[in-house]
Amino acid sequence: MMSILLAMLLACSGEAPADGECVGNGDCEAGAACIDATCTAVECVDSTWCDLDSYCDDAYTCNVGCQQDADCHAGSSCDIETSTCVTNPCTDTATDCAYGEFCNTTTGTCDDGGYDWCASCPLGERSSCGDGQICLAYFTDPSLAFCYPTCTTNEECPRGFTCEVFEGESYCLADCPWLVTSGYQ
Repeated sequence: MMSILLAMLLACSGEAPADGECVGNGDCEAGAACIDATCTAVECVDSTWCDLDSYCDDAYTCNVGCQQDADCHAGSSCDIETSTCVTNPCTDTATDCAYGEFCNTTTGTCDDGGYDWCASCPLGERSSCGDGQICLAYFTDPSLAFCYPTCTTNEECPRGFTCEVFEGESYCLADCPWLVTSGYQ
């Protein structure tokens, strides 16, 4: 009750609160909140102060979980009933899946489509890769060879690959040396 009267008095007088006194969080320095008309050090004022997959509660403390989608990592949303971040189903290969994966819109999951993308193969043994794939030398370094599947459109290729014509056939091609050294394959 006293804090309400103080707030009303300060609002009517037009004067700024004295050091340590406050009407709202904006009257306090960074790292503090207005609690009972006094600026008090707190862990957080809102959820942006907390790690992702955490939120700021009414006691100005960060807690694991969420209260809204913004508390979660990109690609996740907040299940309000359980206060947990849940992974959203994929809807698009290019935006939702990792390199070498397709979005299965029926299941909402990303998978490799059954291929070992960028698998190395013995140079010159074009048929060593399995059904629907061919062993081709990497275009900028002919000492490297990788398995590439055939395709007719880009939609048949996973993220990071494009359907390109090579020697009269179309293949899902990518920068396999980079993908392999970057840990994607």
